[in-house]
Amino acid sequence: MAGNDKLLLAPLPTPGNPRWWVPVSHGRMLSNSLDVYVPYARLGRLTKAIFVESLSRWGGAALLPGKKPAVDFAVSRLEAVLEGVFGTRNLAFSVSAGCPGRFQKTTYQIMRLDGEILGYLKIANSEGACERIRNEAVTLRRLRERCGGTIPELLHEGEECGMAFLLTEPGPNCAGPADLDRRHFEFLERLNPEEDRNRFADSLLAQLEGRLIGGEGADLDFWSGCLDWATKKLRGVQVRFGWSHGDFAPWNTKVGENGLFVFDWERGTEDAPVLWDVMHFMVQTASSLGKPWRPEPPSGLGHDVSDEAWYGLLAAYCVNSAMDLSAENSPDIERAVGFRRRVLKGLCI
Repeated sequence: MAGNDKLLLAPLPTPGNPRWWVPVSHGRMLSNSLDVYVPYARLGRLTKAIFVESLSRWGGAALLPGKKPAVDFAVSRLEAVLEGVFGTRNLAFSVSAGCPGRFQKTTYQIMRLDGEILGYLKIANSEGACERIRNEAVTLRRLRERCGGTIPELLHEGEECGMAFLLTEPGPNCAGPADLDRRHFEFLERLNPEEDRNRFADSLLAQLEGRLIGGEGADLDFWSGCLDWATKKLRGVQVRFGWSHGDFAPWNTKVGENGLFVFDWERGTEDAPVLWDVMHFMVQTASSLGKPWRPEPPSGLGHDVSDEAWYGLLAAYCVNSAMDLSAENSPDIERAVGFRRRVLKGLCI
């Protein structure tokens, strides 16, 4: 960026397949720049640990080939915004290219030249990503009063050349836990303190049925059958609705002095079953991290839920999530949807 044109970025994991870009530097800037990638899977954690140890021994210049000028075109268009927020033009950044698909966006970790992390800048790469970034901005503003200190502060938002962008504070440095514990339940209760937002799930089930109508493929009968099973379980049962993060998973959490800090609110909504965040966390950690899968309600959930409501909502969540994944067209769709199919087979068949 301006005043720092000599700083270079290097692609990781390889120049031919870059998913992240980090400054070719040393010391605090280099180590902090790697915070743009926080792995939870065992192989990812091991690979990063080895890489960090190698950097500490031999330095970035010796290990990071494939350099390119650090003045990125997208960020250079927002120099005035960043200078207005942070009070300086002497900034560095590391980059995450994001997950390929309909909703891909690029995330920049903004730092001072001494490595201090100042914030995260998201820039949409598609219209679908624009919609999600706009939704995140609205969600963060609306939740700030009730969840202040446990969600990112919105520093700036806007559009540049038709693409939405969002700038938020960095939050704490400590990565969130990979197992559900009291901190998750305390945050979800803070997110939804109201006790009187219970209603029958008819509208939810009708919405899911509408999403299936007009679908094609051999799987349609399977998903419809599972939704019918969920409908029977939830008939006459009241369900608690409220705010939902939409992608409540370890990699979207940190831990700070106020407890759990939850970021990436692109899928946030104020009208979803509140238990879906818990179910999403359970499914994601089992499918992506290899955690043991147990369909039962976790201990410490914080409020009573009948077996009919829990298992009916779990089936409905899996159908809804599978449809969302199919719409995203992400690279790991077969693994992710396949795990949800297995969960449903264990429940409904």
